[in-house]
Amino acid sequence: MTARIFTLIAFLSFSVMLAAQICPAPSAIIEFEPNEVRSKLSHGGSLWWDKNDAGFAIPKRDQRAFDVHAFFAAGLWVGGFDPGGNLKLATATYGQSNGTVDYWAGPLDVSTAGTNQTNCINWDKFFRIKKSEVDQHLDFLQQAQSGSFNYTKDQIPAAVKAWPANGNPYFEETNGFSMPQNNTSFTDFFDKNGNGLYEPLDGDYPALHHSNCNNYVVPAEMIYWVFNDNGGLHQESQADPIGAEFHALAFAFNTGTTLDYSQFYRYKLVNRAIENISDTRIGLWTDPDLGCYTDDYLGCDTIRSLMYVYNEDAIDGDVGSTCSGGVNTYAQDIPIVGIDMLGVNSTNPSLNIRTMDVFGYYEANSPIVPRPISAIQNFNVLNGLKADGQPFLNPDGKPTSFVYYDAPDCSSQNCWSMCNDNLQQEDRRAVFSTGKFTLTPGEEIELYFATVFAPSQEYPCPNLDEFWNADDLVQAAYDNCFENLTSRTTNIDNKAQVKIYPNPASLVNKELTIEGLKQGDLIQLFDISGRLVMEEKTTNTNKFKLDYSEGLVTAGIYFVHVQRDNKLLETAKLVVIR
Repeated sequence: MTARIFTLIAFLSFSVMLAAQICPAPSAIIEFEPNEVRSKLSHGGSLWWDKNDAGFAIPKRDQRAFDVHAFFAAGLWVGGFDPGGNLKLATATYGQSNGTVDYWAGPLDVSTAGTNQTNCINWDKFFRIKKSEVDQHLDFLQQAQSGSFNYTKDQIPAAVKAWPANGNPYFEETNGFSMPQNNTSFTDFFDKNGNGLYEPLDGDYPALHHSNCNNYVVPAEMIYWVFNDNGGLHQESQADPIGAEFHALAFAFNTGTTLDYSQFYRYKLVNRAIENISDTRIGLWTDPDLGCYTDDYLGCDTIRSLMYVYNEDAIDGDVGSTCSGGVNTYAQDIPIVGIDMLGVNSTNPSLNIRTMDVFGYYEANSPIVPRPISAIQNFNVLNGLKADGQPFLNPDGKPTSFVYYDAPDCSSQNCWSMCNDNLQQEDRRAVFSTGKFTLTPGEEIELYFATVFAPSQEYPCPNLDEFWNADDLVQAAYDNCFENLTSRTTNIDNKAQVKIYPNPASLVNKELTIEGLKQGDLIQLFDISGRLVMEEKTTNTNKFKLDYSEGLVTAGIYFVHVQRDNKLLETAKLVVIR
């Protein structure tokens, strides 16, 4: 009898849960690879996986089968309390693998903070725009202005025409559904006449607008999607919904510099609820698997608002350079990879939110730092606590909101790093978040973050100087409004003319051949930090051999620039191996 009662209760509970699920879990997945990173984006609050496998390969390989991934997955966490003291929380970890999610596709109704199944299904898609498409649109506009071309809506590049910007007159005919008329929180565009409406034939075009800056930038590629946390019961966090809408933008540059190893992201949170949410934090959860998933260490830099993952020893793998499950590893060429919280912006000018206020972690199989399994435990982790609410203690025995804040190669007695503590192999997750703030109705909060990469470091306990330099360049790009980061538009003719080989090159033969040159072409070799390593001009032959036997070149990643008549003809990534 007890079993029958339990079965009936379980059935009724499941039926109620299904009735409360307004929307299906989002299903759209897209690949994002405009530069040296190949990532997968899952609609909703998840990043860098395809609901089954890792999806953040760096540096990307020519063949996907040989990709080595630095992250298995990442997700957005947001939480706080309503005026009645009720916890409001949305998280994303692995729920998309079986549809138990806290996020659904599409915007919310501005008046009711509600949604419906049709809305969620319509918006379960990504919107991609490439610089080449914007360039083509601008070229057509210029020709039309000169009177040499009759530019009509039928000639507008499809991605420009479909861009989900406020007032787009072509959105419905291009996408098959309409945009909400009273929602002006959609994605960025250059507004030539300043009327707040996206009108491509009047000179408007998709462009990144940094809210603290006056400029507009066209990266190599941008991908936009919109989602919410009010499409049903929160089955991932097990908490009540916030009533929030999220506008996500992924963008990257292809400049021939170290920035080509970074991807940038922006989450814009809009509170559609009618009440304040206090003690709110916006956080990022990640499962960092640097190649093999069992031998990773974590750390943070509190000054740079930066988390990072590095290997515990000099060989990536659980047995030699092999990893359980056939996972590809970095073997002996192990990088350091991280995520930098670049900045937090608000429509409330009096609100000053600390960019990174918390960095904590938990372990998949540990009783000491266990994974959270309830709503309040998830919120504890978002606040830099252990799942049970206990604080982490630093080496002095004092509670801290930042774990393992010293560099791996720190050698003083009080250094606190996983390498210094010689922790055993574990599969770890990191959670780091902003400072607390009160989220008011209608308020918009933007969080910018980016990935950071430093190749082939010396292990164990690596020095972070090269990684810090890479991060400082990424932070400077954000601080300077992404000014002067002109992404290259591939010139097919030039690609066919210039050949650079062998690639990878070797420190053994110390010679690089470049074909398709003219007399006087300038050959420059830059390291990944942007430092000019070598520079030579060609003679009267179209085959040029660059001799780097002087010892200026070591194993690593470089960029070859070919200039002709003071113009950049070609940029190519060069990998030099031992």
